Amino acid sequence: MKNNRSTRLAYARFLIASCGVLALGGCGGSSNNGGPTVPTYTLSATISGLGSSVLVLSVNGSSSTISGDATTVALAYGMASGTAYSVAVQTQPTGQVCSVANGTGTVASANVVNVAVTCSAVSYTVGGTISGLTATGLVLLDNGSDATSIAANATQFSMHTGLAYGSTYDVTVGTQPYGISLVCTPSNASSTVSADVTTVAISCATVAPTQTAIPVTFGSPGGVAVDAHGNVFLTDTVADAVEEIPYSNGSYGSPVTLGSGFFGRPFGITVDLNGNLFVTDTVNNIVAKIPYSNGSYGTPVIVGPTPLFNSPEGVAVDTSGNVFVADTGNNTVWEIPYSNGAYGTPVTMGAGFSAPGGVAVDANGNVFVADTLHAAVKEIPYTSGSYGTPQTVGSGFTNPQGLAVDANGNVFVADTSATVVEEIPYNNGTYGTTLLSVGSGLSVPSGVAVDSLGRLYAIDGHHLWSFVP
Repeated sequence: MKNNRSTRLAYARFLIASCGVLALGGCGGSSNNGGPTVPTYTLSATISGLGSSVLVLSVNGSSSTISGDATTVALAYGMASGTAYSVAVQTQPTGQVCSVANGTGTVASANVVNVAVTCSAVSYTVGGTISGLTATGLVLLDNGSDATSIAANATQFSMHTGLAYGSTYDVTVGTQPYGISLVCTPSNASSTVSADVTTVAISCATVAPTQTAIPVTFGSPGGVAVDAHGNVFLTDTVADAVEEIPYSNGSYGSPVTLGSGFFGRPFGITVDLNGNLFVTDTVNNIVAKIPYSNGSYGTPVIVGPTPLFNSPEGVAVDTSGNVFVADTGNNTVWEIPYSNGAYGTPVTMGAGFSAPGGVAVDANGNVFVADTLHAAVKEIPYTSGSYGTPQTVGSGFTNPQGLAVDANGNVFVADTSATVVEEIPYNNGTYGTTLLSVGSGLSVPSGVAVDSLGRLYAIDGHHLWSFVP
């Protein structure tokens, strides 16, 4: 009896060795020569996430091709109990990566059904090279979205979001670099993804800014300001009005009068981080705040004591809310300190000014003054909570009045005797001695402003101008 059992077992093993794991059912379903029937089993797998491409699996070293979109597949038949099996990915489907779970084991006394193949799309990067990018602020888009900010001086880039095989990409410039003189242009920027994309090229170059007249009618302008949303504000010294030129989706709307009937001769204007406007009034000798809250402007309120000023023209506000005033008739620059929602007693800054007509403040707290009758622009440096002695950073003007300073430290000057906006360039802690000219054809420019993107605005006797790359 024992020898007969051993013979049967040896015969079964022989059948398995002869047929292999891919044998059809007839190869091992019964014994030859009238021997006993040997139970056999099927090896199958579930497939999830497989796209339209073909997947090739290795089943105990033999290839098994799986058609695209399959969800269940039989991999082997006629497997006897005790047979070892191994399932692995041999060739990945195009644009996907698949993995096998429960891919190795030994056949017991049942069909093997727990092998699981999971496939997912490969995410390919979209990127390339950059040249000439000397400023911050560049934002790239892919297919109109996936905004990706690029650092200054970058030479390579990769979009934030990868794309699947077969997807299309189209890289464009969403926002040009900060300022008015650098433009970036993509090339080799659109195609179909078949691997990581590294061939998009972004080339940046210096250009002359585009000068455009914003359609608005006014009597005689004084100053100009722009808020974080692109809305432009100006003072009209003939109409005794403050006007808002609302901006939305790339275009300007009709002017809206603010603080109607309050001002005698509004001149300088600026806007703080919260949208509040500050306006000098050269007839009433005041500085007024037009408060902004929940999308609307309130009634103007006087900032600082009265009487104090004498024909104040320029006004600026720093990131802490402190207000700076160019008090033209008193040859003085004032700071009105702000703390805990209240304005304190004004204090003088510097000395030796002659009819200062404009004032601006940079992100570091340095204050710039248009010293009009001295035909110069001066900086009152700010360090460790205190202001230093005024020093000249620009000269050669005739009648400097409006001032603005951008995030890079460049100072823009509205000289009423010029036909351009003049720029005092700043680089690595030093102001250039040669003035740069921006635009052309201006007539008595009196005010300038810079927005959050570094775009420049100027107002003259006839137009409100914008300067963009």
